[in-house]
Amino acid sequence: MATTEYPKRATSPAIDLEMQMRELSGILTFIVRAADFALDVVLFISDWRKLAGMWTGSDKLVAVPAEAKILSPAAQRALAEAERRNQFLYLSRK
Repeated sequence: MATTEYPKRATSPAIDLEMQMRELSGILTFIVRAADFALDVVLFISDWRKLAGMWTGSDKLVAVPAEAKILSPAAQRALAEAERRNQFLYLSRK
């Protein structure tokens, strides 16, 4: 069985260098785009935190504890008194 040999392309060192530069350019472009995407994600999160602060009127983000603390009897009485006072604000007036 005879094998056919394809003629080799004549490539010059300048063409090889150009191909290597294109590959390197593609890799650098990918790295720059990945870094740009990561920075966009960081800025997005930062902007949402600022927007949340504007919505709530708070300057700081507050961590909410997983479990609520049990109020002392004095705190429970103060809360009940405050709720009684505020109850009059929410009653409909005729």
